[in-house]
Amino acid sequence: MIELSAKDEQIASLSRQIEQLNLSLSENHKETQRIVSELSMTIKKLSKQLYGSRSEKLTKLSVKKKEDSVQEPAAEPAADQQQQDAAEPQSAPTVEKAKQTKPQRRVYQGIEERVIVLEPLEDTTGARLLREEEIIRYSYIAPKVIRTIYKRPIYGNGNNIFTASFPSHLIERCSADNSLLSAIIINKFGYHLPIQRQLEMFKNLGIDWSKSTINSWVTRIINILDPLFAELEKQVIRSSYLNIDETSIPILIKGESKTKKGYIWGVVSPETRLVSFKYDQGSRSSKVLEEMLERYTGTIQSDGYAAYKGISKGKDPKRIRRIACLAHIRSYHNFNLIKSSQKSIADN
Repeated sequence: MIELSAKDEQIASLSRQIEQLNLSLSENHKETQRIVSELSMTIKKLSKQLYGSRSEKLTKLSVKKKEDSVQEPAAEPAADQQQQDAAEPQSAPTVEKAKQTKPQRRVYQGIEERVIVLEPLEDTTGARLLREEEIIRYSYIAPKVIRTIYKRPIYGNGNNIFTASFPSHLIERCSADNSLLSAIIINKFGYHLPIQRQLEMFKNLGIDWSKSTINSWVTRIINILDPLFAELEKQVIRSSYLNIDETSIPILIKGESKTKKGYIWGVVSPETRLVSFKYDQGSRSSKVLEEMLERYTGTIQSDGYAAYKGISKGKDPKRIRRIACLAHIRSYHNFNLIKSSQKSIADN
């Protein structure tokens, strides 16, 4: 009987140990699931930052999140240390409130300014000025078109005739003066306002010009500015170091209802801070790049597009040296980091 009782106690002890082991395994399994869930969320965030947006810019906040996400989790404190911390009363953390200061009022230079003094209705004779108060309000004056009529009298004195010369304009025999032509060009290329939309704006101002008339003005202005653009390209190419990239733009072809994807090339000289653009029917072909850099000698910095790699390995590879874009190197590093994280989770 004594032996049976001892066996029963051993069985009961083994059963308790098995229960404790099962409980420990269950807790370890839950902790493993929690870690896997956190890592999965981190991978989703990193994937969204890398591939969720077309922009290559990363904010400081997103970079900080990436650094925090790849850090190893801190080791858990020992059980006796947890009991000691629980026994000691913890004082409430003091939170210092930041002083809220009123932001300074912005002052815009170079705009027209007028001062209106508001005098009281009462008689101020004999009163002394205590102080002045002021408020600022910005007014908006709607654009308008002014018809300017130039009249020049012609005088004669015997065989001599005296008269003044008409003011010179960019386009002779054109009813639009330089200010109107400049506004149309800036609205079209600077603010991306189509000619049709500008025609509607002019119509609201009381002028109903035809689209063909405005387009002819734009074409003639572009022809006038073409030598200036050619000189700008020469100045940019003279730099020993260039940044080059091709950017996608929507192209609407006449007669078609949908736009197609095209490209415009941008060349930046960090030394002179000059920028030039190249557009060739929306082409992204390496021939466009070869034409731009036909007489160039120096260093170009670009992304990993094959056209850039080919230009530095052409007939004269020593003429052009290519270096990689640091932002793309960082993206490639983050991509490999995500892949390695996914592989480690799958292996575990």
